[in-house]
Amino acid sequence: MNDVSPIPLHQPQSFIPTFFEPDPALQTLLNGQPEQFFILRVEDMYRHLHGPVPPVRSLAHSALFITSGEARMTIGYDHYVARINDLLLVPAGQIYSFRPDDVNTGYLLHVHPDLLLAAGAGEFEFLTGWGQPLIHFGTVEAGFVQVLLQRLLSAYGQAGLGALPLLRAYLAALFTEADYAYQPLSRAGASAAAVLAHAFKQLLSQHIRHLHRVAAYADLLHVTPNHLNKAVKSVTGKSPTTWIDEALVLEAKSLLFQTTLPVAEVAALVGIADASYFSRLFKKVEGHPPSVLRRPATRASF
Repeated sequence: MNDVSPIPLHQPQSFIPTFFEPDPALQTLLNGQPEQFFILRVEDMYRHLHGPVPPVRSLAHSALFITSGEARMTIGYDHYVARINDLLLVPAGQIYSFRPDDVNTGYLLHVHPDLLLAAGAGEFEFLTGWGQPLIHFGTVEAGFVQVLLQRLLSAYGQAGLGALPLLRAYLAALFTEADYAYQPLSRAGASAAAVLAHAFKQLLSQHIRHLHRVAAYADLLHVTPNHLNKAVKSVTGKSPTTWIDEALVLEAKSLLFQTTLPVAEVAALVGIADASYFSRLFKKVEGHPPSVLRRPATRASF
């Protein structure tokens, strides 16, 4: 079965007008070809953002490096807090959302996978849906990263993609530094339960549209449903059933925010044929029915 996600994929040409105030100064910062690459200071981004960003996907990778304060973001089905000297990565195609009320400074980098691949820096676990997206640097290494980001900002600001050879070199160095600091689950001495829970969440992101039963995921992982339930609950504090319910609602929320489709069609797109059951499930997870997200006041205050 084709498992193409119903969550829309944003190019900057659609994302920026949707979530940012129209401002020539912002267009100057983006420098002409934001679908391929751009880099901003986080504080400049917040000045132009006119509200929270609901669950969306992007065609490009995003990277947020924090130099002061902290930033909260939901990536996939997990919540992350990035603090000073942290790099938070959103792989292309991954669902993410955030609010603009955090107090922080740093850099926001947006790079298309093709450009990163051309820089010789495209094959990293942290740029997959199952990698660990939060990377912490020591003080010395964070200094190197900040220099690279500042050089990217300067080169792009002066010449845009006309500085492509320089941009590629700095990107390769930046992502190689990130790979050196990266701690994947297997390298961190994780328990068997943690590895199993991680694999379950990876499968969930791939199959949520058509696999809604714990037993189906247990079969894919070659364990019993009971064993999967115990492992996931012990590691995450939530049962696999709760993860499945929340994943379905997350997919649906994006469609409710970004389209005018009837609720019944949204339900069908996330694999639920019974619209009444979908509305009950949505209310159980979110505390309100899906129709609430269609009210202008609610959409503006997400």
